[in-house]
Amino acid sequence: MRLLQILLFLAGVGLCWMVPLGAPGTRLPWQHYVVPLAVAGLVLLPSLRSPLSRALEFIARPTPTQRWKTAGILVVIALIYLPLTAVLQGRTFVPAWQDEYMYLIQAQMLARFRLWMPPHPLGDFFDTFYIFARPVYASQSFPGCSLMYVPAVWLHLPFWLIPLLLAGLCVGAIYLLISQLVDGVAGVLAAGVLLAGRVFRNLSLKTLAGIPTLLLGMIAVLAWLHWRKTRSKGALVVMGTCAGWAAITRPADAACLTSGVALAMLFDLRHEWRSAWKPLGLIALCAAPFLSLQAVFDYGVTGDVFKTPFSYYNDIDQPQVTLGLPVFNPHLRPKSIIAEKQLMYNVWSIPWIKRHQPGNFVHDWITTRIPRALLVSCGHPFFIALLALGLLGLTDLRRWVLFSTWPVFVGLYAFYTIFLDAYPVVVVPAAALLIVLGLQKVRGWFGAGSAWAMAPMGMAFGVVLVALPELNPGRLDDGFPAPQVQIGFKLDEMIPNRAVVLIRYDRSHPELDSPHEELVYNFNVAWPDDARVIRAQDLGRERNRELIHYYATRQPDRDIYVYIRATKELSRLGNVADIERGITSPAWPATRPPSTLPR
Repeated sequence: MRLLQILLFLAGVGLCWMVPLGAPGTRLPWQHYVVPLAVAGLVLLPSLRSPLSRALEFIARPTPTQRWKTAGILVVIALIYLPLTAVLQGRTFVPAWQDEYMYLIQAQMLARFRLWMPPHPLGDFFDTFYIFARPVYASQSFPGCSLMYVPAVWLHLPFWLIPLLLAGLCVGAIYLLISQLVDGVAGVLAAGVLLAGRVFRNLSLKTLAGIPTLLLGMIAVLAWLHWRKTRSKGALVVMGTCAGWAAITRPADAACLTSGVALAMLFDLRHEWRSAWKPLGLIALCAAPFLSLQAVFDYGVTGDVFKTPFSYYNDIDQPQVTLGLPVFNPHLRPKSIIAEKQLMYNVWSIPWIKRHQPGNFVHDWITTRIPRALLVSCGHPFFIALLALGLLGLTDLRRWVLFSTWPVFVGLYAFYTIFLDAYPVVVVPAAALLIVLGLQKVRGWFGAGSAWAMAPMGMAFGVVLVALPELNPGRLDDGFPAPQVQIGFKLDEMIPNRAVVLIRYDRSHPELDSPHEELVYNFNVAWPDDARVIRAQDLGRERNRELIHYYATRQPDRDIYVYIRATKELSRLGNVADIERGITSPAWPATRPPSTLPR
């Protein structure tokens, strides 16, 4: 057995060194080796070894009350640390990704008890990424994430506050989970693994669906663990609610975290088939409101209960970005007339589609997707070395249920065209479980009562420390500063009166104006016309006359501005009513040639 353990550990070490950390030739800075060794040396000092050993013994076997108190302390630490490290890194706390604005608009609708709005008469002017302009005005994604942001809309809270709170709760939840499956020290280390992840820290301030689904999934697993002990109906209610909510937040991630629970429940009930319908029925009953909400949303947007807006949007504006292995067809194009959507398909979607072809499938997984998933889920490459060894610690059903997240994740995401860094966050609990189980095996090599058994634990906590950005100067959690989005977000502050701002995108200068940055989101309202400063696409002088006529007859107090993204110039053209009556003749600004653009 010892030989098998050593071989698995060596295999993990080899896998660790195979994972690329960035550009070819990138190496870990010196502190990534020195700090873990230094912490290991400190815990071996005779003056520290005895009190640390007693402290770890106390932490390892918490009572239920102590476990909840420790979870609360970890939540508070996370809620303080996550925004603090963002400030130290110079992050702006402004939504930057297109998906964030999609969720914010959806939250505005849900806050008004709407899943969609009627199609806007000027639909083309509000056509933007992941937002339907027709047949209704709606977001394309599942509504579960936006439901969580509704209280922020009602209470006028900052956008980043809800994801921060959810991320803090995730840190407490992973402690509760791992402390039950292993011990309290392992739970604290698992919380550290989660905080050590750059992607998790980045997502903790973004209005995206990954963190909400992770929290819901972990709560569902915790409820299942409680149900196994008590057969509590309350636990079943929590399981059904969290599973249903997660299913309409990120269905694939929800399946990763809850499919193992579902199979384990069937196994637990194998001798109770006659009465099994009661607990399973209660779970289904609690999940039904969320699934019904999704069905209504599907029908309202696509006209088909079984066709989600997510897949419908991909059919229209991201063709071939789907599940499966479709052969690339260069003739399929987005139907949108918006220039940045067409360019984005060229520079972002098509490369993903080509990498996901049947002939490239295995190579892409081996060279890109698996290394990326390992690095994101483990927080630091050194932890990858413990994963294979941790498999030997999967000695009971509860641990297998959490570990099952990994094979389900690989099975589902293997067939999705796009694979982003944010996706593997869902398997962090499973990765943390293997890490702490592998660490236990390594400690066992030194003997249970040996002083040297403290060293691997010290090194593990040292790895958590060195993964934090404070020990990695220059490495930012968020590598997408989005300067254009920063300007677009602050248009309300720049314009004193009610206005319509026509956002001009020039696809001939993508090096100066990235299609990844989108400004045409009226994220403060459910309906564009309700915004004080309306953001709309600049469709050219002829089409713009439609917009001027529309607002001159309905909201004549508005002024018209043009914002040129490539040059960052904002120009006032006049009042819509005056322009419509011919009192004012707008001087449409021209985009300057590339040679005169600031770089």
